[in-house]
Amino acid sequence: MKTITLMIASLATVMTVSVARADDTKKQAEFCQALSDFHGDVKAVDNIGPQSTLGELRSAVEKTGNDARKVERAAMKIKTSTATAFTSQTKKLRDDARDLPDNITIDQAKTRLQDDIQKVKDAEKQLTAESGCPAEGMPAEKEKMTPDQEKSK
Repeated sequence: MKTITLMIASLATVMTVSVARADDTKKQAEFCQALSDFHGDVKAVDNIGPQSTLGELRSAVEKTGNDARKVERAAMKIKTSTATAFTSQTKKLRDDARDLPDNITIDQAKTRLQDDIQKVKDAEKQLTAESGCPAEGMPAEKEKMTPDQEKSK
């Protein structure tokens, strides 16, 4: 009887650990997707050109902020330590974009937001590196091989 009880307890433990790992995998996947969406938003901000309107710039920055909040929520689930810095940088970018006067050109607006945009990109890179998520446009770890490593394949 003790053997059966021990086997049942062991099986329950294994199942609990398996469920927890599956939950962690799901959280990691959600986080990576949110980070990927955010990365696309940052590219959209970068692609704002001189023919774009200030409204389009503000809209792109606002979308970046919305997806940054999704990244933050997902990061809290996986308990990443850089989420706070990332969130504060994206909030500053969003606030500074909202505060731009309506009578400036896109080039002037992008120049004023340049430091904020760079800080957001840096925070994104740090968050990506910490999480292990491959970001679009950034080579995945397995692709980062030195020429010597490639020769030894």
